[in-house]
Amino acid sequence: MCDVSAPPSKMSAIQKALQAAGFNNGPIDGVVGPSTMAAVTAYRQSKDLPADGYLTVETVKALGISPL
Repeated sequence: MCDVSAPPSKMSAIQKALQAAGFNNGPIDGVVGPSTMAAVTAYRQSKDLPADGYLTVETVKALGISPL
């Protein structure tokens, strides 16, 4: 999965999951912006996943969201 190819509905679900986990302080708008990517990085670090600046299938699954 990549943030460029994820539809807005999937990105909104990811943003909601990040917010529920205490990591997203930006709007739930389905847009991959700096606050969403900062939340992804912080979440990945908290789960001992590589904080490489990418939204991966592994991250999405860890958030409890189907990558498909």
